[in-house]
Formats: sequence, C-alpha cells, structure tokens
Amino acid sequence: TVDPVTGATLSQVSMSVAGRMVLGASGLALDPTSGQLYALLRLSDQSQEELAVIDPATGAATAIGPVDEGSGTLRFSGIAFAADGTLYGVAESLFTIDKTTGQATLAQALGSADLGEAIAVHPATGLIYHAYAQVSSVLETLNPTAPGDPVAVPGTYPANPTALAHWTGDWFLWASRANLHLL
Repeated sequence: TVDPVTGATLSQVSMSVAGRMVLGASGLALDPTSGQLYALLRLSDQSQEELAVIDPATGAATAIGPVDEGSGTLRFSGIAFAADGTLYGVAESLFTIDKTTGQATLAQALGSADLGEAIAVHPATGLIYHAYAQVSSVLETLNPTAPGDPVAVPGTYPANPTALAHWTGDWFLWASRANLHLL
C-alpha cells in the first residue's frame, strides 16, 4: 500500500502464482462490481502478461489466462475498470479484456506511446483517461460508449507516464518513474 500524499510505502507483500515465478506486474485494478484486485503479471514461463486475481493481504495470485488478442505480441501498459465491471487494457490501442479468460478484443486504435502509457476510468462520467508520451506527455479522454477521436485534455503533464488512477472527484494520480503527481 502506498500513501498517495507522501508516496511512502505503508505495507508490502510479494506476489506469487503457485508453481510459477512472478517477474513483475504491468497493471493493477480493482473491480468495482466484485471488489477483486486484478493484475497483469509477467511470468517467467510465458511471453504474454497473465491476467490474475490477487489477494492483497497475502499477494497470492490466481492465474486466469494470458492477455492476448491472438497475435502473441501485445505488451500491455495498464488496465482499468469501468463502473459496470468492464476491464480495459492499453497497449498502444484500447482493448476490452475478458475477466474469465484474458482474451483481449480491440476497442479503439490509438497512436504510438514510445515513452510510457497508462489509463484510468472516471467513475462518474465513464470516460477513459489515456496518458501517453512520445516527445511530450499528453492526457486525452476516450468515450467507450461512442468511440471516436480522442479528446485532448489541455495542460502540461509530467514525463513518461507509467500509471494513472482516478483519485477523487475530478482528481487523478499520475505516476512517472518514481514520482507520484496529483492532477
């Protein structure tokens, strides 16, 4: 657990999957309909990330399946849940992810994100916020119920987004390398 005000680590557990080695995680999101914590885990025995449900008290993860749309080449940067329990993932395009199998389905093509990428869903509006960086960082909104061109959110943003989360009201937390920013 991380204190969002100070950035201090409050508690820590190691993530584990029975019989497999966890190398890291590239996404973490709480399902608002079930209260379950989902993660995209990098495992030593496969190239795609593994969708898993994690017990935050113990770090024990139940593997669900590789997150892929069939190519075997996707590398997801993050995941986020909509209020209705739809799981989204971003890998230079927006995907929906089946919570029971890990199957990814293209929802909307996006541009290249060479220097970092993350997503979060605003629970009141349902808009998906997409942070990415090429030469400079950009924050834009995507409407999952009426796909179309992303809408840029005016502003100057921190470099290299690695994670994005809705905080409260219209506030978001933006992680950039080792820094946590309140937007």
